[in-house]
Amino acid sequence: MTARRAPPPPTLTLLVVAGLTALTVTSSGCSGVAEAPVGASGEAFVDDRSPFSSGSAGGWCRRGPAALCAAQPWGESAAAAAARNGSGPGGGAHTALLPHCFTALPLVAVTAVSDSAAVYRFQLPTGAALRHPLGSHLLLRAADADGRAVTRAYGPVSDPRAVGYFEVYIRLYPSGAMSSRVRRWRVGQTALWSGPFGGYRPRPTDRRLVLLAAGTGVAPLVGLMAEAVARPAAPRLTLLLSVRRLQEVFPRRRLARWARSGRITYELFVTGPEEDGERPWPGETVTRRRIQRRDVLAAARQPGTGTRYLVCGPQGLVEAVRSYLRQAGVSHRDIVIF
Repeated sequence: MTARRAPPPPTLTLLVVAGLTALTVTSSGCSGVAEAPVGASGEAFVDDRSPFSSGSAGGWCRRGPAALCAAQPWGESAAAAAARNGSGPGGGAHTALLPHCFTALPLVAVTAVSDSAAVYRFQLPTGAALRHPLGSHLLLRAADADGRAVTRAYGPVSDPRAVGYFEVYIRLYPSGAMSSRVRRWRVGQTALWSGPFGGYRPRPTDRRLVLLAAGTGVAPLVGLMAEAVARPAAPRLTLLLSVRRLQEVFPRRRLARWARSGRITYELFVTGPEEDGERPWPGETVTRRRIQRRDVLAAARQPGTGTRYLVCGPQGLVEAVRSYLRQAGVSHRDIVIF
């Protein structure tokens, strides 16, 4: 009987990417960096050893894989990246970004939405498109002031077929660990991204989608709505969106246009005090309070079969809406939590 040879010991490598220092174990995988779990929870530092689970203001609560940071050489073409990572132009959901490693991508534009939120555009390799599934999210990694890893989830709000870039919608919080890093971003600097993860799987029986979101929780629903309004046979859409101020509505022009065209039924719930000069746009129906049980039950009581409920936002909203829907007799199979 031949004795099995023990595998060689792993090689320890100190990897420094975009100011983030990580001790990695070299193995098989992207850029020779082994896979490892990543944590994310709220707006506080997360231990890298914990699995990914976020209760932040994006409402992300799914679990998924991630990895220690690794950089794809910037300037590499999409074809070269696909060849190096073992995927062809038609294989997989995307070629520009990978879920099992982090890629350094340059920030090329920032478009303010409000005084605390903006859309950030990142450049992809030449000829590449993210081609992310609708309702999916990406992971952003940075280092806090003490050099510890911070990871957050953000949903792309750009068209999955957009060539050469993708966009994410980010709100900054006064004491947020990631917010403090994003606040210092300047055009031309790079950030570490991986993904996409998750996604919404439509059912052939879906005839109506009721979307309930708060704040940046609307981000993963934007692409889904854009795709639905572009297809005549798509399910009817009802959106209940909660924001603190009207200026925080995103994407406001598109939502108002879709509502005016009759493609979606759209109601805004504004929880903060009315500000000077703040007026609803044509197509907007504004209620100045939080989304309440009666609003959810009214949406659930509308006639018709094949209704599905998509919920994304802070954990409190998600749990409340889920409870209201179950009280209305909605099956858990018809409730999708992002």
